[in-house]
Amino acid sequence: MVLPSSRRQSLRSFQMALARLIPAPDRGRKAGVRVRQKQKAAWKIPSLSQSIPIVVAIMLTSCGAHKHPAVEDLTHREDLSFFRLGSIQGTRDGDRLDVQAMYTDSSSILDLTLRFEIGMPTRLTSGTWRWTRHNTASSGTVAQHDISFLGGQSGAPSVGGAFDLLADGVARYRVNIPLTELKKKLTVAPAWRH
Repeated sequence: MVLPSSRRQSLRSFQMALARLIPAPDRGRKAGVRVRQKQKAAWKIPSLSQSIPIVVAIMLTSCGAHKHPAVEDLTHREDLSFFRLGSIQGTRDGDRLDVQAMYTDSSSILDLTLRFEIGMPTRLTSGTWRWTRHNTASSGTVAQHDISFLGGQSGAPSVGGAFDLLADGVARYRVNIPLTELKKKLTVAPAWRH
């Protein structure tokens, strides 16, 4: 089959464009002898200066979500980064969940007593805190900032979230409880002030 010259030219231009996009490893001739060109790798190993940002990005994304400190000073006057959740226990009774949590930095103790109403959404109905440090005790009420709740009637409930510690009605500190399964039940029910 003979193609008209205009079609032969368009076919030839198409073949040349295709040859530029898909390089052949042995393309090219020199004095009638095929010259083998070096075949380039599909990818090359980046240099050290190129790989540092890649490694940093991978490390930052693999660390997961930002971890909040256990206890924060909302006025930013104190460094409370040494505080850790020492213990947490709770008991579910129907649509009510009572929780006691204790935070410590080895020189002071912060106790929280929380009562939740389980529903859609679960909410904090009452809470108190007591902080013993530097031979003095301070106390107040707790307000819900953020809450997570998991658990049915058959298994141990899990609770977590952020709670503001109020002194004279003003939020002074924030306590962050990681979503924790309450494996240990309360031995004594908390005495609530109403």
